[in-house]
Amino acid sequence: MGEGRSPDKEHLLALAGVANISAKKSKQCIEQVQDSLAGFEKLAGEYGVFVDLGLRI
Repeated sequence: MGEGRSPDKEHLLALAGVANISAKKSKQCIEQVQDSLAGFEKLAGEYGVFVDLGLRI
């Protein structure tokens, strides 16, 4: 697949297919991760995560 550093959603769905994970389940997992990451910056600030560490995460 060749997208180890920055796979897009389609690459992740293709990889899930190779691993016999249903399209429905893989889409749910991707959405869950996206939702979690959407609030990361706010939470990191609340818990005192250093800015440079937050950017690396």
